[in-house]
Amino acid sequence: KKACQWIFRQRKTWNAEIPKKSWSYGLLPPTGVGDGYGLDSWFAVNTESCLGLAAIAEVLVENGIEGAAALRDEAHGLGLEFLSTPFDSGSARLLADLGVPAFKLGSGELTNHGFLAELAAVGRPLIVSTGMSTLEEVEAAAAVIRAAGDPPGAWLHCVSAYPAPIAHYNLGAMASLRLALGGPVGLSDHTPDATLSLAAVAAGARVIEKHLTLDRSRSGPDHAASLDPASFAH
Repeated sequence: KKACQWIFRQRKTWNAEIPKKSWSYGLLPPTGVGDGYGLDSWFAVNTESCLGLAAIAEVLVENGIEGAAALRDEAHGLGLEFLSTPFDSGSARLLADLGVPAFKLGSGELTNHGFLAELAAVGRPLIVSTGMSTLEEVEAAAAVIRAAGDPPGAWLHCVSAYPAPIAHYNLGAMASLRLALGGPVGLSDHTPDATLSLAAVAAGARVIEKHLTLDRSRSGPDHAASLDPASFAH
């Protein structure tokens, strides 16, 4: 079986995420990005096919829906599902139009109940990370999703550090999520190797998220917490 089943990236619209008045404080969009332009930051989940997609992603990520569609088609050609993480309503609509089979939600959206309800109403599965959240907050998010259509999905134990030390994870949290919410659980793994992911599968994880980069020495929050191609293929 393929070690990689899904490939996905984040989808943001800068003027929906960050007000223009904040740009002057260093929160600047990339050159040439203006109102409504979608910035896509790239990473992979769940090996060989994933590595090839990562290599072409940087060419495509700033080409809006055309680039997203091209990457989706490339993923499908390699036998992979294409997912994406929307951070705003416009990006969610774009991804729905692209036919993504599910939405992956970052931990920061767990308490964004309006957005959770909007995505749940689309009817596609939701894969939700739970970093920085209490069990009560996770249960409240689950209640919102159930009330808005109750699509299937999975809940991922997550430590919101990049990279995250293995000692900061508690794989027993997956059992707590399963007991409280029912349904599949998994792991959003920000550790620098695959050891924790293997342990998580043994502990019952049905979904594993790992970040992929072409160069771990690059600047930015994700690269140090990602696997390079050689490690990802291992």
